[in-house]
Amino acid sequence: MEPGGNRVLGGNSITADEWRQIVDSAIDTAIITTDLDGQVTSWSEGARHILGWTAEEMVGRTLEHLFPDGLGATALRGEMADARERGRGGGEEGWRVRKDGQRIWATGEMTPIRSPAQEIVGFTKVLRDRSRQREAEAATQEERRALEILNRAGSALA
Repeated sequence: MEPGGNRVLGGNSITADEWRQIVDSAIDTAIITTDLDGQVTSWSEGARHILGWTAEEMVGRTLEHLFPDGLGATALRGEMADARERGRGGGEEGWRVRKDGQRIWATGEMTPIRSPAQEIVGFTKVLRDRSRQREAEAATQEERRALEILNRAGSALA
């Protein structure tokens, strides 16, 4: 961080406002930061677009309610522990819950945020909605199964 709150990125100084604009331009990616207890400290425009909650609704809350079936606390603790120990947590795909209750298939990853002294001071959660890809994969598998059945039926008749 440079004096006056500017960050250096690629040799150019950018302000916190410019950095926020960069993060918010990633509309298809939820970028969320939390403190060490999992309380949301920032919520990107992509997070609002994908998950439905605004930053005002989420800052100060945990991400537990994004996981279905009451698994949130356990899943969140596991991701944070993995991020602390291995530098990365999550990474697998699974169901998440939007504000409107709709489930989406998402992939997410959690990484630690470090102070200049390399102490972990929070976490960044990056999440992408993969519902359309999952639906396309399921349709492809269904087509393959149907073709297999037709091939077997054709072989049996021959």
